[in-house]
Amino acid sequence: MKKGESLMQANRTDLFFVIMVAAYFIVSFFPDLRLWGINSWAYFPIWARSFILIVGLSGLFLARFLSNYSVEEQASRDKRRYIFITTAISIVLIALFYLLRAQTHFLGDGYEAIALLSQSSGFLKKTNYGTVLVTNFIYDMFDDSSDSNALLTYQVVSYFSGAIFVLVSAVLAWCQWSDLRTRILGFLVIITSGCMLLFFGYVENYSLFVLLVLIYAMVGLLAVDNRISKYWIFPAFVFVLFFHVFGSVLVLPTIYVLFRRTTIGDKIKTLQSATKVLIAVLLGLAGLVILAYAFKNYMFLRFAIVPLFDNRFTIDGYSLFSLAHLLDFVNLLVLLVPGLPLLFLLKRRQCKRWVRTSAGIFLLLLTGSSILIAFIFEPKLGMPRDWDLFSFAAVPLSLIVFSLFLSDKKSNLLGVKLASYAIVLGVISLTARVGIGAVPEHGLQQFRNNMKLDRARGRNAGLLLVNYFKAQGDSLKSEEELELWVNTYPERREFFIARNFADRGLLPEAISRYEAIVLKHPDYFDVWSNLGAAYLKAKLYDTASVCLEIAVGLNPYNGEVRANLGMCDVYLGRLDQAEKHLLQAEKAIPSSWTVVYNLATVYQSMHNKGKYIEYLEKTIRIPDGPVGAYLRLAGVYVASGEVDKARNALSTAISKDADTSVVNFLVKKYPQLKPVTR
Repeated sequence: MKKGESLMQANRTDLFFVIMVAAYFIVSFFPDLRLWGINSWAYFPIWARSFILIVGLSGLFLARFLSNYSVEEQASRDKRRYIFITTAISIVLIALFYLLRAQTHFLGDGYEAIALLSQSSGFLKKTNYGTVLVTNFIYDMFDDSSDSNALLTYQVVSYFSGAIFVLVSAVLAWCQWSDLRTRILGFLVIITSGCMLLFFGYVENYSLFVLLVLIYAMVGLLAVDNRISKYWIFPAFVFVLFFHVFGSVLVLPTIYVLFRRTTIGDKIKTLQSATKVLIAVLLGLAGLVILAYAFKNYMFLRFAIVPLFDNRFTIDGYSLFSLAHLLDFVNLLVLLVPGLPLLFLLKRRQCKRWVRTSAGIFLLLLTGSSILIAFIFEPKLGMPRDWDLFSFAAVPLSLIVFSLFLSDKKSNLLGVKLASYAIVLGVISLTARVGIGAVPEHGLQQFRNNMKLDRARGRNAGLLLVNYFKAQGDSLKSEEELELWVNTYPERREFFIARNFADRGLLPEAISRYEAIVLKHPDYFDVWSNLGAAYLKAKLYDTASVCLEIAVGLNPYNGEVRANLGMCDVYLGRLDQAEKHLLQAEKAIPSSWTVVYNLATVYQSMHNKGKYIEYLEKTIRIPDGPVGAYLRLAGVYVASGEVDKARNALSTAISKDADTSVVNFLVKKYPQLKPVTR
């Protein structure tokens, strides 16, 4: 590259960076725009926003300094310097994880997660089994169950994951790049990516998952560089998958690592382009067949994926290629890696050379799979608040961005500048987002704004504000929020009216009102759930089952809906389905004797005597369990020859005012019980 051309490109890079910094500053005056990926500073006073300009200006000097830094150092000296610099940065960052920890937890499902854990239900979601298992294990170490201990548990997981994430980032940067300057830049690019917010005491179940994705990426890069055995990629993949089902998207990069430079891999590599396209098309068709099967058999998937076209359940026209969804997706990418737009400054030939490398192919497969899942999955709570679910994509994105910046040694000056600017943009974005969580006032303001951006998805979120102020002891503010919530969502007022009719036994009136609501708001989970329950009480089991299936699709982890759906299956004679739904309900609400007792009834109908007795015994161990469970146990015990147990069960039933006629019937049927008297 000629000197004049290089200087022109460097100036163009500086100008592009200045424009991006200016954009961050300008949009900070517009908190209501759907630009939540870059307008986090909008919640801060004007004097605080000057941080954007100060850090941006400092970035120009940083880039100039690093561009002129000599890389000709001894390897041993480089190692000592690297350890010293990364250790100092790590200590400061880990301290900040605690000092600037989140004070509000409105992003994601923070408050719901705290409440669920504090109930000690032991409910393990299959989607992130490993993470919840670890969280429950830590929580069980505390002597008492409380929201404060649940919060502390999530914070401990967050801090620990963050500390290990920083350490692994330092090791990865050292292994992946060759000189001190590049290694430090690589380290900083990773630890200034958007996923870092998860480690500032963030309450959710994704911090361990993101950490494992980083470890997986490091293993994959070392494997394709032949520095470790390629078979290490398999346990790394299994660990990621165990901690979250989204780990399944890593199957393609895993296959690539395992079959690269094998007989099969070499044969595929030598195939003609047309043949490769045909194979890709066939694999795509197979994927569509699997997806179609899943859509047919799993109602949840119908609501979990953004629809290709508008349908009855589409929220505000939010289809796959709608403007709102595309804008949200771009926002997400910029939020995860603020320096991503700098890729436009790279030359095509530079990208082509990098793409042909093994590391390039691996990272492309990893990045493509990660962002594809983020693109097609429906953000249940609105994209601004579901960023954490997709934050694992920040790992491969940051790696691919930095690798592209410094893939061409002839463009080292440009690459160093681009990497420096990516770090500065990451600091600008991350600082604001951390500050929002650390200052309750800003967290509340952002939450309210997110509700406005996604009105339908924020329908149930208003209750979080009501409960938040109630927990703060501000009952007046809590009542104000409740009134504002109901006035903002008039359909909730209609819902309460319909529920009141149902509670009074006026089922036709309740059903009529519920149906009117879902016609206007087909995404309203509470209404579908209550409509199904009303149809169940009205003994319209087929219709109730349809409504409850929709409710499960909208919220697959609600125990009451699963319990009602199980009872529909009982009345419809679908005992296997009833067992499945009631077992899922038991996991969600294990303290509900109704669910356990109904399971006992199902096992009785299935002639499974062992399970029948087991669940009757479970029922009587739950406070306020039905007296009928004791009577049924008495009959089962005496029929099995366990007369003493039967007498004890019948005696307890009598003490709980059991129906005299039933007691007399049992005594008449089983004379062995006669010594038991009132």
